[in-house]
Amino acid sequence: MAGEPPRHPSEFDRLLKTALAERPRTFLVDEAQWLNGEAFEYFRYLWDEPSTQLAIIFVGGAGCHTVLRREPMLSSRVFIWQQFTRLTPDEVLEVIPLFHPVWAE
Repeated sequence: MAGEPPRHPSEFDRLLKTALAERPRTFLVDEAQWLNGEAFEYFRYLWDEPSTQLAIIFVGGAGCHTVLRREPMLSSRVFIWQQFTRLTPDEVLEVIPLFHPVWAE
């Protein structure tokens, strides 16, 4: 959205919560293993806001699960803990062509 950036954190919070309340949104947070407790607390704060329609997906590498578990106010709100493993080269060749005709060959 065009316009002047918020001048104060409280104004930013209000604008962000208003946008998150307009329609369902998904935050994808990559490299979550590097976030600190303050960042996780802010995500929890946004998720707990009754007017927001927010889903948050935390993605991370080694140690991500441990970091997320250290934040009890956040980890208690996690509905699904899902671990994904790397595809083998044969699995890539089988799966990727299904995503788009360009990759079918």
